[in-house]
Amino acid sequence: MRAKATALGIKFIQLEQQLDRSFRDASISDTSLTLQFQQISNVRVKLRETHLSAHLKVQPLLSEKHIANYNKLRGYSNSDPCETTPKGHSSAMWHKHNGCDG
Repeated sequence: MRAKATALGIKFIQLEQQLDRSFRDASISDTSLTLQFQQISNVRVKLRETHLSAHLKVQPLLSEKHIANYNKLRGYSNSDPCETTPKGHSSAMWHKHNGCDG
């Protein structure tokens, strides 16, 4: 999963950078914008699917204790995810992901 997700993540970043370059050098058109968005969207979907598919495959192998510990470590068991950012997470990204204001 990690190798596949890493490769897709790199591709996603490259496509986003290409989109930025297209605007910077004024080579973008409605047609190329649509095409680039489709490419970016396709890679993003594959990346998300790779990640969540791995969760589905691992979950049946875990005990309830393992799942509870995982949820605690990921910050999912906190009644207010905006209160604290779990160790190892970017505070800004955690707050964005959880819809926190600050």
